[in-house]
Amino acid sequence: MTCDLHDTLQSWTLETYREDANGDPVPISILREDGQNKNGHIQSQDGAYKHQVHNTVLSHWTLPHLLMRNALALPAAFDMLQDLSVLRANQSLIDEGSVDLDWGTYNSYAQTGEGILPIHYLLDDRQRPQLITFGLIAWALTDIM
Repeated sequence: MTCDLHDTLQSWTLETYREDANGDPVPISILREDGQNKNGHIQSQDGAYKHQVHNTVLSHWTLPHLLMRNALALPAAFDMLQDLSVLRANQSLIDEGSVDLDWGTYNSYAQTGEGILPIHYLLDDRQRPQLITFGLIAWALTDIM
């Protein structure tokens, strides 16, 4: 995945597969997807999807990095390329302020917009994402190397 200095997606390659009992890729499960964003025109290399956007384009992998780098200067609106293929337009991040939990105090941000349940990002005092939750899925930071 390549991004510009503002964490806007520029190009990406996604490769995934499932392994059989011997650790070999199951041929029907192999997926490789390449895409690019050229001035708001998003397209997969194989033409499976095309989107035209007018906002900054982020993904679930770039948004936490943006929060870590500059939570005070977030874009007013952005478009999310979910799973690097599904466009979720007109997203926004709302600063929800501080949240006190048993194990500390965190800065909370909520992503809301078209086609998603709210996604909550809890950042520690060094602006590192410690907990990200949406729907039935959550990520928690367990170690920093």
